[in-house]
Amino acid sequence: MVINPDVLFLHIPKTSGTSCTDYLCQTLKGPVFLSSLLYRTTSVHFRASVIPGFSHETLEEITGARADIEKSTGILLDNIRLIVAVLRHPYDIELSNYHFYRNGNHNLLGHEMFRNARAEWRIGLAQGSFADFVANSGHFRVRSDGSDIRCEDYLLVGGKLDPRIRLLRAESVSTDFPRLLEPYTEAAVEFPFTNRSRWEDAPPFDALDRELQQLIYLKHKWVFDHGYYGAPS
Repeated sequence: MVINPDVLFLHIPKTSGTSCTDYLCQTLKGPVFLSSLLYRTTSVHFRASVIPGFSHETLEEITGARADIEKSTGILLDNIRLIVAVLRHPYDIELSNYHFYRNGNHNLLGHEMFRNARAEWRIGLAQGSFADFVANSGHFRVRSDGSDIRCEDYLLVGGKLDPRIRLLRAESVSTDFPRLLEPYTEAAVEFPFTNRSRWEDAPPFDALDRELQQLIYLKHKWVFDHGYYGAPS
């Protein structure tokens, strides 16, 4: 999460969120605040002050923590003018998640905060086939009761989208994000592609076998059914 008096950025995992975070922490008009596990060792990230949190808060969680957030930032959530998040094709999300855990000894186990049984299980699962990983790995975050946090769960409160939310697509984020945020920024920097992943040998979604397409569709049904990306025919 990144927040200033006008903007709230929701970081949906595997959707260019680190790039968006770095861009906002360099360009947003102050005061700017960042909640992230990765930056717990410092009090600032670029121009943003670091506050308690863990990067991938849902809007429902942020709303539930309203009092703490408003106390630590001085920002009233009701006065936020723009809530922005980025969506990415579910196939690319699954590929990114798969490779993230496939390289888990580098991405995860090197950080003490990520050393847990679930991470180790996913690392093991990712050593197998992509199809098995899609079918069995669940989603990137889980609730305390073990249930998955799906893409739409980062956005919906009481089953509804806040009218202030604007959803962009990762495929055009490098141009669309700066354009949308321009009224709220005061510095000009090139949009950074932090942790950008590429898999040149991955076939296009339409070329996947029908069963794998359906697995991905059912796992990300809300994103497909709301027309953000084309569902398999």
